[in-house]
Amino acid sequence: MNSARTLGVPVAQDRGDEAPAWGNARVVVDTNAVLDLWVFADAGVQGLRAAVAQGRLDWLGTAAMRQELAAVLARGVGERYGAPADDVLRLWDRHVRVCPPPTPSGAHRRLRCRDPDDQPFLDLALDSQAQWLLTSDRDLLSLARKAKPLGLQIRSPRGWPDEKRPPRPMDGGGPDGAERDV
Repeated sequence: MNSARTLGVPVAQDRGDEAPAWGNARVVVDTNAVLDLWVFADAGVQGLRAAVAQGRLDWLGTAAMRQELAAVLARGVGERYGAPADDVLRLWDRHVRVCPPPTPSGAHRRLRCRDPDDQPFLDLALDSQAQWLLTSDRDLLSLARKAKPLGLQIRSPRGWPDEKRPPRPMDGGGPDGAERDV
């Protein structure tokens, strides 16, 4: 299987030197969603794949998130689907803005995920005031209603973004364009 096709990024763009535009919609993407995006070639994440390839996202991550992805890939997950680990990690390095680990406080501490391995994704999304946390994880998805008043939309990467709520740049306010309390 052609890894560039599996990874969902045209070869010319994969080798480009353009840096992502950090003024775009702020998003945190968990490890399972990254695998859907660049390993499994999931047709349901075409909208996310296009937004990443076009540099329309301010995708945030931490060094620990990259390490988790590398550990999963080291088990051979990508190789089985024609997506070599090095290629996936290069794409992550190219498209993700690495942030320091968040220091959750206030309302963020009240929003807890049942799975402690998923908590860093939630904490980073809240700490960075991301508009979106894209995940396939049920524990994180179950927090969507509680996260919404905090300005965070938690949803599956499948079918994202839908036509009714496209991603908006940070200067456009929250996920629905309304100003967010800071």
